Amino acid sequence: MHDLTRAQLHTLDCGKRLSGFPDAEVVSDNKIATLDQVFALADAHHAAVRYNIETKIEADKPESSATPQQFVAVILGAVRAAGKVDKVEIQSFDWRTLPLVRQQEPGIPLVALWDETTWVPNSAWTADVNPAVVTDPVAGAASVGANILSPGYSVPYGLTPKDPGFALVADRAFIDRAHALGLKVIPWTINDADTMRAQIAAGADGIITDYPSRLRAVESELGMPLPKAYR
Repeated sequence: MHDLTRAQLHTLDCGKRLSGFPDAEVVSDNKIATLDQVFALADAHHAAVRYNIETKIEADKPESSATPQQFVAVILGAVRAAGKVDKVEIQSFDWRTLPLVRQQEPGIPLVALWDETTWVPNSAWTADVNPAVVTDPVAGAASVGANILSPGYSVPYGLTPKDPGFALVADRAFIDRAHALGLKVIPWTINDADTMRAQIAAGADGIITDYPSRLRAVESELGMPLPKAYR
């Protein structure tokens, strides 16, 4: 994908319902938006929101994506041009990204993504942290300067409380350990309402979901304060 031009990417139709997301709202003839267009759309609605921006890097297949340096340069260029430096977080599975952002924009919060496929011995994903030596991902994320830890919420990924063997990666003990090191915990990607309830009960600082309206309904049911909705 990183070899395609913006014009080529703009020919793709994103207005199709994928089988794995039957409840997704489909916008006909929708196109991939650039980051500056996302900022402009939110500004048009006077939306007081933050932006969680991910570098989509294939660390174990470097020929398949842009480099961390390229991603950081392009993202920070767009963020600065839009005046959003104080409104973004930068997240990545490729932890090499995080110190690069810190060097150039020290005030931007950094998010370390991981799951059971990236937190492995001699991982290509975890920068100078070797999980064979540093066995705790909380400590590993803290060592690369992360402010937020975002684990895949279950192992294997995708289980719900109704499934045998279900357990949260970010359970209460995990979250307490992260908080003790000054890290927030925001697991990904939770689309099941029962799992959302379990993760909230465990003390997560936030939840990444494909269905924010579903999460809002759970939060409302639990009597939690809701941010303003924008359409």
